[in-house]
Amino acid sequence: MPEKLEAGKRVQPPDAVRREDALAALADSVAKLDAALAGLEADRGSRFAITHPVVGVVTLAQVGEWATAHVIRHNAQAKRVLGG
Repeated sequence: MPEKLEAGKRVQPPDAVRREDALAALADSVAKLDAALAGLEADRGSRFAITHPVVGVVTLAQVGEWATAHVIRHNAQAKRVLGG
């Protein structure tokens, strides 16, 4: 897996996006992710998978674990930037 992946243009915010709008969208996204992970049964998470061209076979449970870790990293990054 590459050391760094660049986010695709379709997931990068436009230059004119306002902080409040981004935070509101983030809060909505967090609520959806939390609900999805809370409802993910261990058996289903380990049975359903995709094959990604960069990382290979990835289960739904692994996607959930990655997403959780990814959000934690961004949260820490935001705290550093904002001085919290």
